[in-house]
Amino acid sequence: MTQTTAQAPALRRLSKDEKGLVEHLTEATGGPIEVFCADDAAIDGNDRCTWFLDDQAAEPAPTDYHDLAVVPTSLLIQAAESDHACLDVVGDESMVAMRLNRQGDRVAVARGTQEEGELLRRLFATAAALHRSGDSARNLSTENELFAAQLSSDLEELSFLRSMVESLTSGRSNDNLTSLAHATLPVLNTTVRACCMAFMNLPDPSDPYRADAGVVIGSTPVNSASLSIAVQRYGPAALRGPVVKNWDTTNLPNAATLWDSSELIPGVRSLVIVPLNSGERMLGWLVAVNREPSLDPIPQKSWQLASEEFGSGEATLMATTASILATHAANLELVREKERLMVSMVRSLVSAIESKDQYTRGHSERVALFTRRLAHQIGYDGKALENIYLSALLHDVGKIGVSDAVLQKEGKLTEEEYAEIARHPNEGWAILCDIEHLEGILPGVLHHHERWDGRGYPDGLHGLEIPLDGRIMAVADAYDAMTSDRPYRAGMPSEKAEAILLEGAGKQWDPSCVEAFIGCIGDIRRIKSEYRLRDRKCRAPLRNQNEKLVHEVTGAMYLLPPRD
Repeated sequence: MTQTTAQAPALRRLSKDEKGLVEHLTEATGGPIEVFCADDAAIDGNDRCTWFLDDQAAEPAPTDYHDLAVVPTSLLIQAAESDHACLDVVGDESMVAMRLNRQGDRVAVARGTQEEGELLRRLFATAAALHRSGDSARNLSTENELFAAQLSSDLEELSFLRSMVESLTSGRSNDNLTSLAHATLPVLNTTVRACCMAFMNLPDPSDPYRADAGVVIGSTPVNSASLSIAVQRYGPAALRGPVVKNWDTTNLPNAATLWDSSELIPGVRSLVIVPLNSGERMLGWLVAVNREPSLDPIPQKSWQLASEEFGSGEATLMATTASILATHAANLELVREKERLMVSMVRSLVSAIESKDQYTRGHSERVALFTRRLAHQIGYDGKALENIYLSALLHDVGKIGVSDAVLQKEGKLTEEEYAEIARHPNEGWAILCDIEHLEGILPGVLHHHERWDGRGYPDGLHGLEIPLDGRIMAVADAYDAMTSDRPYRAGMPSEKAEAILLEGAGKQWDPSCVEAFIGCIGDIRRIKSEYRLRDRKCRAPLRNQNEKLVHEVTGAMYLLPPRD
C-alpha cells in the first residue's frame, strides 16, 4: 500500500496531453481525479518504486490530504503497465486507475462505492477512447494543414517553373543572361521570399569568384560589396552544391566588418548561393539574402525550419532555376552562332551571284536594306523582319543559272533571253528550298517579279494573290535598279525613280507598298548614300614567287629553295 503525503518531492508538470486526459476523466466521472506519480519513470513490475500524490495535477485540487484514502501500490503498478483501466475494491470502496502516458509514471485514480466500481472503469475507458480520438483528429488536422502547405508550395514551384519557361520562350527576354535574369528573378522570388535576390555576373570568366551585381531585386536590397563577399567566401563550396546559411543572431551581421574573421557579412542574416554554369563554363551566380517572414504562418513542428530561414526547398528551386537559365543562355549562344553561320552562307551566295556581273555588285545588299526599312514601315518586326531581309539578300540567287552573256548584255533582250532570265526566281527557289530553316524566305525569292496587274512572272499572280514579301521586295528592287549605274547608262535621280513608282502604283506595284516606301523615302535615300561596297578578301600566296614546284607525290608538295 502507498500513503499519500503533502510533502511529495518536486514533480514535473503534466504535459498538455496528460492534462487533457485528466480533464476528460473528470468530466466523464463527475468526481475528483487524483494523479499519482512514481519516483522512477521505468516501471518494472515490482513494488519497490515509491508513489506520490501529485496535488498540483489533481482535478479538482484536494483541500484536505487526511480525507484521502490509501491507494494500493499494486493497483498503481498494474495501471502503469496496462493499456486499460484497472479496478480494485478495498472494503466498501472501489478504485479505478489508468496510466496517463506510455511511460506509466503518471496514473489517474477515481474513487467510488463498491457498486460504482464497474461503472467507473467503463467511464474511464470511454473517456480515454474519446481523448485518443480527439488527439487523432487534432493530429490528422495538423498533418492535413502541413500537407496542404506542402501541396501549396509544390504548386507554387510548378507555377513558377511554368511562368519562367513561358517568359524564356516568349521572345521578350532573349538577348543575354542579364535580360533573362530580369525576367525570371521576380517570378522566382515569389516562392523563395528573399528580401534581396541577385544575379551576379562575371567581368572576367577566368576568375569565377570575382562577381559584380548584374540584377538585384527585393524589398530590402543588400549592397553590392556584401554580395561580392558572399560569392568570394562561399562560391568554392557552392560549386559542389547549393550553400545555405542561417545565422542565429538578431544583432548583426550589420555590425560586422567586410574582412573580419567571423562568417558574418554586413546586412546578411541568411543566405543561399548557387552557381550558374554550362558544363565547365561559369556564367555567374544566383544569390538570395534574408528570408521574408511568412504572412500566413502554419503550425511549426520541431523538424520544420523557422519561417524566416532558408531551407533545402529554396536552395533546390534556385539550383533548378540556375540550371534552366544556364541551359537557355547556352542555347541562345548556339542559336546566335547558327544565325551568324547562316548569314555568312547567305553572303557567300550573294558574292557568288555578284561575281558573275561586277556592275551589279552591292545590288542584293542594298535591296535587302531598302526592303527591311520598307517592311518595318509597313509593320514587320522580329522574326518576320529578319526573314524578309534574308529573302531580299538572296532574291537574285537564281541568276547563278543564267548565262553571263545574257546577264551582261547591254542592249534589249530577245524573247529567248528574256525567257532565260525570267527563270531565275524558280532557279532561286530550287537552290534554297532544301536548306533547313530557310522556308520563310522562299515566297519573296519566288515572287519578287510578280506585278500588281498580273503580268509578272513566274506565276502571273494578281493583286493580293502575290505574297506581301514579294510585293515589298518588288518596290525595293525596282528603286535600286533605277537609281544604280550600269555600263550602258547612269542611274537616274531618286526623285525620278520615286515618280515612276508613284505612276506605276496599282499597275506594276502594290499601291500601299509604294505609299509606305514614299513615307520613309528619307531613310531610303540615306541608306543609299551611306552604302559602301564590302571589300573582297584576297588570299595571300602560299609560297614565294621565286620558289618552284618540282613535283608532287601523294599530295605532298616539294619546293626548291629560292635562288640567290
